[in-house]
Amino acid sequence: MNARRHGVILASLLGIGALSGISGALVGYRVARQEMQERSNPESWHERASRRFEEVVRPNPEQTERLARHLDQALGELKEIRSNAALRSAVVIDRLVGQVEAELTPDQKEAFERIKPHRDELMHDVMKVERKDLPTP
Repeated sequence: MNARRHGVILASLLGIGALSGISGALVGYRVARQEMQERSNPESWHERASRRFEEVVRPNPEQTERLARHLDQALGELKEIRSNAALRSAVVIDRLVGQVEAELTPDQKEAFERIKPHRDELMHDVMKVERKDLPTP
């Protein structure tokens, strides 16, 4: 074999390796992101905690019913805490947006309008909080 053919083979192998690495990184990132979002969801926590408790402690049916009420109450509190944190975060971001806008020229304000975060987008897209889960401000 000549040197050119060896170069083509080596470049092909390196390309395949690079594509495999990039694909693996992207898949890993998506899986990790999805798992983090799932862990931060109080309802998912409730399900995991219930399942694990059943496996390890094995409560009787009467205990299971009472314990489920405790978990449901805790879930409601966790949802409220999460919603309140989201609202408080939105207030801080709204204040920041107002302070930034006060420093901008009219042309800069027009450009900023295209990229500034809006409350609904922030709540749903970034903080993953649905409007129905938010307490009224």
